[in-house]
Amino acid sequence: CPSLMWIRLSFNNIVELPTRLFMRCPDIKYLSVQRNQVVKLETALFKDLRNMEVLILSENGIVHIPEDLTKNMHRLRNVRLEGNDIQHVPERLFENNKELQHLSLDMNKISNFSINTFRGLVRLRTLCLAENRLSRIPPSLLDDLTSLEHLSLFDNRINRISPLAFKSLSSLEYLSLHQNNIERIPVYCFDSLKQLTHLHISENKIHVLQQSVFRSLKNLEVLNLDNNRIFDISEGVFNSLTSLRILSLRGNRFSEIFSGYFEYLRNLEVLDLSDNKITEIKPGSFHQLQKLKVLDLSRNPIAKPIYMGNGEVRFSSSLPSDLFTFLPGSCTIVLNDNINYVAAHFRQHLATIEAADKMQNLNLGGRHVPGHVSSDTNATDMARLYASSSMMPPRRGEIPPTDGDELNPIPEDQIIIGDRVVPRSSLGSLEGPV
Repeated sequence: CPSLMWIRLSFNNIVELPTRLFMRCPDIKYLSVQRNQVVKLETALFKDLRNMEVLILSENGIVHIPEDLTKNMHRLRNVRLEGNDIQHVPERLFENNKELQHLSLDMNKISNFSINTFRGLVRLRTLCLAENRLSRIPPSLLDDLTSLEHLSLFDNRINRISPLAFKSLSSLEYLSLHQNNIERIPVYCFDSLKQLTHLHISENKIHVLQQSVFRSLKNLEVLNLDNNRIFDISEGVFNSLTSLRILSLRGNRFSEIFSGYFEYLRNLEVLDLSDNKITEIKPGSFHQLQKLKVLDLSRNPIAKPIYMGNGEVRFSSSLPSDLFTFLPGSCTIVLNDNINYVAAHFRQHLATIEAADKMQNLNLGGRHVPGHVSSDTNATDMARLYASSSMMPPRRGEIPPTDGDELNPIPEDQIIIGDRVVPRSSLGSLEGPV
């Protein structure tokens, strides 16, 4: 087979690749042995494949990789080894693969790398190391990867990041660190990542966001800090994120929102503050968010209960009357499952919200809302009042809505996502990379 260039052996029950299998096929450029049962790779298996560009060995049971496996593949651009049982990557495995652009080692059992494993891979653009057993990123491990655009490290055991770990990644656009054990982000950790657009650090153990940690990320568009243990956000921590479109802080532990937190986020479209312990939001907290499309404050105790001497419980007012004043009329505001004074004083509160006359979407699901929206409220132009899982008595002569029913029909330009009603026009602009 001297002229054979493409071989695909995927999705078979192959358990062994004989040493001389490809000896007469020197022109192969593409080889896929994906999803078989190969456990062992012979040292000389690929020694004649000097024209190889794409090598796919993913989803087998490979435990050991010979050091000379890709030694003669000087044109190799794409290597996929994900979904195996690899525990160790030889230090010199990629020494002769200077053209390598994409490398996937996801879903293995790798606990560490030699400092020289990725040495010389100056053309590498994608490096996937997710779902392994890494506990740290050594300071010089990624130093030569100046062209790297995508780095995936999620679902490892990383508990600390060296301040110099990413110092050479000046081209990086996407960084995923979620599902690790990170407790602290060093102040200078992201200083070199000036091209970064997506940063995912959710599901870690971070307690505090230090003031200068994001100071160089002027091109960042998506920041996900969900499900950490954040109880304190330093003043000005988000000030440099002038390109940010999506900020998600769901499932943390902070209790107050101060007016300066989001002051410079003029391009923000989605702000998720749900599932926190927020009891108070300061006036002016959202005044600069004039491009916001979704504001989620659901599942927060946005009130302070006051226990009266006679056993009565009242809730102090914790939502300033001008809180939503400067938000766009098309912004969806989600207030599901809150313990707040809106539930106790629904008509009075809505009447005092200065932005209610332009509000189109308000989600008040998961509460007991007494009374109905009376004619004295400002919400005369509201296109959508969504009160699923609420108990709102109907006006006389009206059929009461059942649990989960909507009080108004869904306009054609709206769509329900889960328990949210979102403008259809916002969907395209909120999509990120898969």
